[in-house]
Parts: sequence; C-alpha cells; structure tokens
Amino acid sequence: MTTRPWGTSSREPVASTFVRPPAPESPRQVDARSRVRGSTLAAGVTTVVLLAATVRMVTGVVGGVLAYQHHEFVALGATQVHRTFAALIVGGGFADGQGVLLLGFLCLLCWWQADSTASPARTKVHVAWLGTLGALSVLGSLAVVAGTVGYYDQAPDRWVHVVGSGGFALAYAILGAVVVYVAYACGKLRSRAGAAQEGGARAAPRRTSVTW
Repeated sequence: MTTRPWGTSSREPVASTFVRPPAPESPRQVDARSRVRGSTLAAGVTTVVLLAATVRMVTGVVGGVLAYQHHEFVALGATQVHRTFAALIVGGGFADGQGVLLLGFLCLLCWWQADSTASPARTKVHVAWLGTLGALSVLGSLAVVAGTVGYYDQAPDRWVHVVGSGGFALAYAILGAVVVYVAYACGKLRSRAGAAQEGGARAAPRRTSVTW
C-alpha cells in the first residue's frame, strides 16, 4: 500500500509500507492447541470427580457416626462394642465396589494428564488428592472387614457374612492399594514429562521477528 502525505507533489518519492499477512497455522500448532484444550477439559472433569468422591467419603464417615448413635441400637440394648462394629461397617461403606470403580476412573484421568501438556501444578494436586483418597479407601475397606468380623462374631451364620461381605471388602482394600500405587506412578510420570518439556524449551531456538 502506497501512502502520500497531504501537500506533496506527485513527482516526489513517497514512503511505501508492506504489511505481511499472518502465516497460516501449521498442523503441529493446531495439534498443540487441541491438546491444550483437551488437557483443560480433562482437568476440569478430574476436579469434579475428585470432589464427588470426597463428598461420598465424608458422607460415609458421617453415616458411621450416626449409626453409632442410632436410637434403635440403644433401644435394643446393643452393647457399645456392637455399636462400634456397626459404625465401622456403615462408615467404611464408601470403599465399596462403586467407590473403587470411581477411583479407577480417576486413575485413568490422572494418568492421561500426567502424560499430556496439562499444568504441572494442577496435575500434582490431582495426583496427591487421588493418592489420599486411595489410602482412605484402603482404611475404609479394612474397617468394613473388622466391623463384619466383630459384629457377626456370635451369629450362627457369621461365616456367611465374614466370607461374603468381609471377602469383598478385603478385595476392595487391595484395589485401593493399587490406586495409591497408580497415583505414585502418575507423580513420577509427571515429573519426567515436566523435565522433558523444560529441556525441549531450552534447546529450542529463539524466534526473531522481521519488520518490513
């Protein structure tokens, strides 16, 4: 585009400026932007699911406390020991099959974030959060095992409950330990990915802008 200041002759030279059009995005840039958007969406979903799992765990513990103070146990003359075992069964109920399935879904989300371009700080928080929920899930499952064994100790069909409910709870405790290990592995993977990204950023050449 040629511009001519006001009041100059047509024979005098004029300043010519050239505006360079923006370069189209490369497939690599488009893919990087898609990865960032996907990482942001996955981080939001992970936060919501972690909050849901935490609320489920808190309500389970509160339910155990209420079960210990339930009026029916007091009216039936239940001993303090039996009320304690009943509270353990109800309070640890959050570590059932649905809870373990929820933690497994969180493992997939955290693993995907650890191996992507997600925010390292946010990923560390999610991984630590997941590890804590996994450890509490193990404790909840063991509480159910202890409560089942103690509550049905004098019952004629105690082995039915111990092998049935107690066996399932023990399996859930093992799966909860697997969740803790996966959270630890996600933290290690995120550290290696962050170090690789920092090394690539340092090795990349600095871009220079050209003015026409």
